[in-house]
Amino acid sequence: METDIKRLGHYRIVSLLGQTDLGPIYKAFDTIAERFVAIKAVRRDRIFDWRGTAEFARFRNEAQGAGKLYHPNIVAVHAYGEEGNWAYVVTDLVDGRTLAQIFRRGDVVTLPTALQWTAHMLAGLAHAHQLNVVHGGLNPLEIVVSYSGPLKIKGFWAPKVDGNELTYDKVPADQAAYLAPEQFVANPVDVRTDLYAAGAILYHLLCSRPPFKGGHRQLRTDVTTVAPVPPVEVNLMVKRKLQEVVMTALAKRPQDRYQNADDFLRALEDAAKGQIDGLARPAPIDEALQTQAGGVSPYLSPAIPPTVPAPAPAPAPAPTFAPADPDPTATVSRRRPSVDRRPIPAGHVIFKEGDIGQEAFIIDSGMVQIFKTGPNGEKIVLATIGRGEIFGEMALVDNQPRMAAAEAVENSMVVVIPRSDFQARLDKTDKVTHKLIGVLVNRCRNLADEVKSLTMLIDYR
Repeated sequence: METDIKRLGHYRIVSLLGQTDLGPIYKAFDTIAERFVAIKAVRRDRIFDWRGTAEFARFRNEAQGAGKLYHPNIVAVHAYGEEGNWAYVVTDLVDGRTLAQIFRRGDVVTLPTALQWTAHMLAGLAHAHQLNVVHGGLNPLEIVVSYSGPLKIKGFWAPKVDGNELTYDKVPADQAAYLAPEQFVANPVDVRTDLYAAGAILYHLLCSRPPFKGGHRQLRTDVTTVAPVPPVEVNLMVKRKLQEVVMTALAKRPQDRYQNADDFLRALEDAAKGQIDGLARPAPIDEALQTQAGGVSPYLSPAIPPTVPAPAPAPAPAPTFAPADPDPTATVSRRRPSVDRRPIPAGHVIFKEGDIGQEAFIIDSGMVQIFKTGPNGEKIVLATIGRGEIFGEMALVDNQPRMAAAEAVENSMVVVIPRSDFQARLDKTDKVTHKLIGVLVNRCRNLADEVKSLTMLIDYR
C-alpha cells in the first residue's frame, strides 16, 4: 500500500495528507533542511498508458515550471525527485483549508474577504504569468487559505511552460465548472484562461455557487454558449461596477476578457471603492519578497475582515445573551435567540487538557482544533473540526477530566451546552444506549492516547 512508504530520498514520511488521481500526498520531514514539507507522489506504473510518457511529462513539468515561482501567494516547489517506481514533487506544507473545503462546508464568505482573496489570487497569477507559467487548471481545490498567512495557489501543472504545451484530455467533474470555454473545445490556453478561472472563483465567492453547474455535457454547452446569471441577481450586496468586473472575466472569447492579471486587479480595486472601505493592494513583487524575508507578509492586511463575524465584546456574567443584528456582509448563520452562543476569538483556548468539563460545544461558525500536549510542550493535533460538529462532550459522558485541549483557529461562534442540559438529554436514553455511549467514549480516549504516542514516536525517532 502507498501508506507503507517510509522514505523518499532524504524525506521521511510522517503521515498521509490526501489522495489524488495520480497518487498520494504526504506530510514528510526534510532531514537535511530539518523542516516539514508536503510531497505529491506518483507511481510510474499508474501513469504510463497509450500516450506513453505524456502523463509523466506533465507531472515533471509541474516541478520544472512551478519551481521557478517564488511569491507569497504561491505554494513554493522545493524539489523534484525519482526513486524506484516513484516520482515526487516537494512543496511547502501550508496549514490551512482549500476554498473547496470552505465551499463544501457551506460558509458564506464576507464581501470584503471575497475581494481580498481574489486580489491575492491575481497577485500570484501575475507573478506566474510574468515567468510564462500558466496554471491551466485553477479551481477551488488549488486555492489554499492558510491559518497564519496569505492565500496561496498550488498545483501549477503548467500546460504551457517556456513554450512547451501539455493539454488536458480529462478533468474531474468537481473542477470542470471552472474551465474556460476554450478548454472545452480543445483550443490553446494562455494567461486569459487562468483569468477566466479566477473570475469563476470570484463568482462563487460572491454568489455561493459556481457560474455554471451540471455534468460535463451540460457544462460544455453552458460554458461555451450561455451567459451566467448576473451576480447582482444572486447577491444584492454586489453592485453594478463589481458585476461588470466579474462578467468581463467570464467572457466567452479570450480577447473580450482582461488580457493580464494586473488589468483584472486594477479593475477589481476600482470596483471595490464603491463596495468596501478599501482593498489592500498587493505590494510589488520585489517589495513583497523583501518584506516576506523579514517575517511579515504584505499580503496579510490587518484590515482584512475574517471569514466569520468579528467576535462581539465579552458577554456580561449572565451566560446567555441576545445576538446582535446580523451584518449583511458577514457569514450567514441561522440562529435562535434562546440558544446560548459564545464568540471565540482566533487563538483562544476554549478548554485545556485535564480540565473538569462543565460544558460541551457545537460549532456554529469557524474552526476549532483539538490537540494534546507532548512531553516538550509541543502541540499534537488530533483533529480540526468545523461548522456543525460537537466537541467537549466526552468529559460530560464519563465525568472524567478533558482528554485534550480545544483552541479556535479562526474567529468562531459556538453553541454552549451546559452539563445539566447535556445530562438531562443523556438520561432520556435507554440503559443499553447509555452504556454504548460510555464504551465509545472510552475507546475514543484510548485512541487519542495512541495517536499521541504514535505521533511522538514518528517525530522524535
